[in-house]
Amino acid sequence: MYKTLRWIRVGVALVTLLLFILAFTFVGRSIAGIYTITRFQFIPALISFLSGGAFVFIFFLILTLLFGRVYCSFFCPLGIMQDGVSKVASWFKSKKGRRYKYAKPHTALRVSVCILSFGVLAIFGARYFAWIDPYSNFGKIVTQLVDPLFIGVNNLLSNLFPASVFHRGPSAVVWGSFAFGAAFCLLVVVMSAFRGRLYCNTICPVGTLLGYISKISLFKLAIDKKECIKCNACVNVCKSQCIDPSTGEVDESRCVVCLNCTTVCKKHGLKFVRRTKIGEDAENKEPLMKGRREAIGAVAGLGAVMVARGLQSNKAGDPEREISGIIPPGGVSLEHLKANCTACQACVEACPNRIISPAFGEYGVHNLMLPTIHYKRQFCGFNCNVCSNVCPNGALKPLTVEAKRKVQVGRVEFIAKNCIVFKHKTDCGACDEHCPTKAITMREWKGKPGLYFPTVNPDMCIGCGGCEYVCPESPKAMVVRPLAVHGEAIPPKQDKQEKKVVDDFGF
Repeated sequence: MYKTLRWIRVGVALVTLLLFILAFTFVGRSIAGIYTITRFQFIPALISFLSGGAFVFIFFLILTLLFGRVYCSFFCPLGIMQDGVSKVASWFKSKKGRRYKYAKPHTALRVSVCILSFGVLAIFGARYFAWIDPYSNFGKIVTQLVDPLFIGVNNLLSNLFPASVFHRGPSAVVWGSFAFGAAFCLLVVVMSAFRGRLYCNTICPVGTLLGYISKISLFKLAIDKKECIKCNACVNVCKSQCIDPSTGEVDESRCVVCLNCTTVCKKHGLKFVRRTKIGEDAENKEPLMKGRREAIGAVAGLGAVMVARGLQSNKAGDPEREISGIIPPGGVSLEHLKANCTACQACVEACPNRIISPAFGEYGVHNLMLPTIHYKRQFCGFNCNVCSNVCPNGALKPLTVEAKRKVQVGRVEFIAKNCIVFKHKTDCGACDEHCPTKAITMREWKGKPGLYFPTVNPDMCIGCGGCEYVCPESPKAMVVRPLAVHGEAIPPKQDKQEKKVVDDFGF
């Protein structure tokens, strides 16, 4: 039975990892519904709990209360990546070097990092938690490291087979985000290559939190001491290094339920058992009481984070605050973005026009890697709402196409001295042609018959950047100024159309 369960775990994990890799590369943009997978992560589910993401969060909580840290082995892409690295690393080790051994828990480090991380999430919002969240950092790794590689291979094939492979533009790599993704990836790879799930059981706050909740799970992996012959086979394959051969106990706070130990035990001495009730065994009473206190403390802390995060996300923010980056549609305000965004970069990868990139100073030094918009490559499509609908935790609130058309992410400013009409006394009108809201109109230049220059109504502008992108001059005559708090643009007036009677000939 346990061999079957283990293969099911491996199968689910591989599918999960593949879907997440596809979702954060250009391949995912052509797969319908692929971004739904991003919502099935613990931290996005926690952050979105108060705004409608209750189902996923409760699902993971119930799963942990039943079977322990199965999230870490089945659903966490970073955890699954570590398993893969450990497996590949074992191919280059001697038979003896492949064996793991029991390691004492780094309790002080684990608890300190966990309390600090979730405390920061509760007080300052998600922007600092983004530096340590396993899901978000996996997104950064794939977006900044794997996606450029995929695009390079794709374009190489495009050169070889131009009739069948479509050439792709460069990915939105930001060197600051790239450097962080590379450094984080190197850290996790080194730790997992030598010590398996060391990162999960020392640094990862999600792993620590779920580990302490799992101390009161209904079922747990335990060693049947009557069947155990102390061969240490289970210890040798335990990537979490949580099986103590001297006591015959499994540290469930570090066990990720990979089921490797259950399949190597020749005596079937490792199995899922229902947790012993308090009072049935006097010898186990104190450990159980301690585990219950730790679990209750973890759940209470989780509740406090949820309440504090809810209060944090309700801050409106200062509409007059100056920022140099444009907040994507659905971002509401800089304060909302700071409170909810973990910088997973799902919106960066999903944007079909590649105009969203990780911020590197646009919102200040304290808000690095939050999504921002630039109009150097393209402009925001009037009928596109992809970015707001792929966000897993409501940092970009879902928008319909109709609602998105009214969201004012910025206001255009016309700099007359840069305009080709004023500089070269020639017609242009590109900005007017590309304005979807009629915020820009052309008027005849008094004293210059036949010459028309643009006039702007900022209240009708949604900040899509169409005018800025197409402006042929440098520096640009049309510049979109970002808003710290999104507004609602005045819709264009509809021209009245006369009803015409159509005869049998269609005239």
